[in-house]
Amino acid sequence: MSRLIKRYANRKLYDTHQSAYVTLDDISELVRAGEDVQIIDNTSQEDLTAVTLAQILFEAEKRKQKTLPLATLRQLIQSSGELLEKTITRPVANIRQETGKRVTAAKAVISRTEDDARDRVAGLMESTQRTLEDVQLRVDESLWGMRNTLSELIAPDGELARMRARTEELEVRLARIEASQKGGAK
Repeated sequence: MSRLIKRYANRKLYDTHQSAYVTLDDISELVRAGEDVQIIDNTSQEDLTAVTLAQILFEAEKRKQKTLPLATLRQLIQSSGELLEKTITRPVANIRQETGKRVTAAKAVISRTEDDARDRVAGLMESTQRTLEDVQLRVDESLWGMRNTLSELIAPDGELARMRARTEELEVRLARIEASQKGGAK
């Protein structure tokens, strides 16, 4: 992860990692130490990393510290467009393209998985609905059968009425038999 350095309108540089203001020399030391730095304009969020690093080289050359040989500086200027294209633009474009392909493939897999899940749920719901309808039909048939049986039992001329009549008839006979036994026992 890059160390973020913000450049304010007053040209001061602020290292968000250290929570302190830094100089171009401090940034130069960070880069020499292998730190990956990113310098952004605090207001516009514009990336100023390349400009700032070029400024560091310019300041070093101005002080005669000879950071780069003259031939290397010429070569950088002559091939700056090509160098930038080879080292940054093309690799970034390739990474973006590859990432885009992977994202598209992942979305397709997710879409297929969602479609499969929807189909399975729909099939399960349909099967459950059919089962519920079958159970409801059987329950309805059983209830109608019980209703018909009960109707026959409780109808005025139905089986229950016949059983009552027969029970009453038997009770009357039993009462006569009991009365005749009591009379004969006296």
